[in-house]
Amino acid sequence: LQNEQGPLISGDKIVFSHKSETGRRLLIYFVHEHSLSRQDIVLTEVFVTNLAICFDNLALIAELGELAFIDQRVGLPNQNAFDRELMEVTRGESDNALVAMVAIEDAAEFVVAFGVTYFEGIINAVYERLRMVSEDHVLVARVGEYTLGLIDSTGAFDVSAAQKIFDQPFEVAGSPVVVQATIGVVRGSPKGRRSSDIQRAARLTLLKQKQKAPGSAAEFEPSMAHEV
Repeated sequence: LQNEQGPLISGDKIVFSHKSETGRRLLIYFVHEHSLSRQDIVLTEVFVTNLAICFDNLALIAELGELAFIDQRVGLPNQNAFDRELMEVTRGESDNALVAMVAIEDAAEFVVAFGVTYFEGIINAVYERLRMVSEDHVLVARVGEYTLGLIDSTGAFDVSAAQKIFDQPFEVAGSPVVVQATIGVVRGSPKGRRSSDIQRAARLTLLKQKQKAPGSAAEFEPSMAHEV
């Protein structure tokens, strides 16, 4: 069914085909109760054209949303998605949320030795394992070149489960590779706190732990902020 052919009419059924300027094709199907006059068909065609434009605009908006909240290099939720989720958590009813930063150790060395594409394979492999040990409501996002962020609005996430995913080698580019990570965690009620402050605390905890004991996990303590 092509646009130039007009609608296809069979009994009480009519089908319109509309191809947009972006190349999308939309088929719109109606069942009518009475015979359609030429004027009815023309008016329906105008309605179909407007409807097709609306669907096309919705598709474009969805694409823009994906560009804004998905890391285009690795296809994972990005910093914008992380910021949005954390802001929603601080505005919600949760009394015990958890925010964690997971930084891959020796990441720069991996990039220098094997290239950016290889390291992005590591990031994807770590992401997949984190998703396997997380509930559906937990967001995992890429929040830095070598870092993944995690948000659990219930605060129930088991950090030890995240640590255990590094016990076994990851399969990257057809070969096993041993990867370690340092984890910084902030846990507690997000109410009345700014999302930027929570994220800063998680990054600070991560940095302090990387200096103190890389490859391990630590939770934020107020004394860390006082030291800084």
